[in-house]
Amino acid sequence: MQRSESHLLAKPDLTPLNSQATLRATPMDVFPTDPAKLAPLLIDERTGEPYLQLPSPHERIRITPPREADVDSIVQHMNDPRIFEYLASPPHPYSRDDGIKWSQRIRTASQAVFREIETGAQFVSGCPVRSIREIQEDGSDVYIGDILIDRENDDVAWISSSDANNSAKSAGDPSILYSIGDYLSPTHHRQGIMSAVLNTVLASWAIPRMNCRRIVATAFIGNVASVGVFKKAGFKHTRDQKDAARLPEGRGGHLRDLHIMEWTHE
Repeated sequence: MQRSESHLLAKPDLTPLNSQATLRATPMDVFPTDPAKLAPLLIDERTGEPYLQLPSPHERIRITPPREADVDSIVQHMNDPRIFEYLASPPHPYSRDDGIKWSQRIRTASQAVFREIETGAQFVSGCPVRSIREIQEDGSDVYIGDILIDRENDDVAWISSSDANNSAKSAGDPSILYSIGDYLSPTHHRQGIMSAVLNTVLASWAIPRMNCRRIVATAFIGNVASVGVFKKAGFKHTRDQKDAARLPEGRGGHLRDLHIMEWTHE
């Protein structure tokens, strides 16, 4: 699914890397401890890490904050053509240095939202959990994907003039236009996981904790699977935008057309 802010992995081994070793906290990873402030996030009793739990039949899937030790999995995913061919912005080939920089960026963003949560604010500016993981029988977990909901940029080709000051609005403003994007390891495709992840993020966090009322999503023309997932979540295909996304030089640097889908919540 086509969101600029998501990054992926490498061939030939496409098996998600076990992230059991990442359960230790790092200096950057500091989480609020008050369940009332974190709600509806749950707290892992062993690690103190907040997370969103997917409902049955996907109760083994969690959405957690990004972790430092996800880097190798991210690099692996970002070099997998079954993933990067559907994303516009990740460089190609995707190096470990790219993964480290990306990890630092998204962990910093996650921590900024946790600091907002710690203040007791009714509405916050984003979702602090984005890393999709599958819990294993031994209690460890495997990183299998990513979902991002973020404020849409003011300068993208598909934004309207009425949203030109989108970045200046205060958290909780119902007129903010958000964007959403995601990816999932090919080993977990066609199981309904991404639809469940998307619905959980919308219902459990974006609506009640961000006061999110408007979201735009994009997909490359012909990406039927992504369009289908968004439509199941209530998005409507409103138009197509020509020459809307430029690929990185490593993938030719040319422009691609996009499907534009929009979601509203009254």
